[in-house]
Amino acid sequence: MHGAVRTGLLGEIPPRYTGYIAWRGKAALDHELIPPGTFNALFGPGTRFTYYDVAPGTVHWMSVANGPAGGRDEPGVGAMLAERHRGWTSPVQDILAATPDSGIIRGDVVDRKPDRRWGAGRVTLLGDAAHPITFNIGQGACQALEDALVLAEHLERGRRDPVAALRAYEAERRARTAPMQRIAWWIGRMGAVENRLAIAGREAFMRAFWPERAFRAAEKDQISYARRWLAPEARPAAAGLEISG
Repeated sequence: MHGAVRTGLLGEIPPRYTGYIAWRGKAALDHELIPPGTFNALFGPGTRFTYYDVAPGTVHWMSVANGPAGGRDEPGVGAMLAERHRGWTSPVQDILAATPDSGIIRGDVVDRKPDRRWGAGRVTLLGDAAHPITFNIGQGACQALEDALVLAEHLERGRRDPVAALRAYEAERRARTAPMQRIAWWIGRMGAVENRLAIAGREAFMRAFWPERAFRAAEKDQISYARRWLAPEARPAAAGLEISG
């Protein structure tokens, strides 16, 4: 996001602060309420708590709250977070109690608006340098991987003119990632509301659209994009490679 290549291409433009901070940690915890495949997001006034298992006996979590950028934690950050989420449904307190203060990381959440240009000549960008996306849709690393695959495709097809290939890659990927940047921003704003009427509106919206309708839309418009790499012509055997075993 702060890369020198990006700055050289697009200038010294600071990222956009979202207005909220994320505290992240990893708890060594086996819990009956956290079976394999768990992903839960809990919402409160101006704050959220998300947790999911990442390995047997290991839970990753994140506490998000509104606040000014540039702050630092005093000793006892775990107790501060426990107080913030006091009275929240189990297993929030158990997760926080299983996390040492030394394992808690604080970070101001920032992103950028979609850029109209990613490169010039034989230089281009990918990943967070091109399209930093807040964590709200869980697509930051995913889109960087897609960038790499699509970039390779365009360079392979356009090897006679790599400059044109880079511009074609950028055009395809900007159309893919710009809506995600915007959606992630607005989901973050929705999660940060503190006003009671706004919270009631958020809850009504989520009851109506989450998760069934949201997942159906994601499958149609987003997940289907990756199916291109499952086509027969994209498999190694179709490229003239011999596979044995």
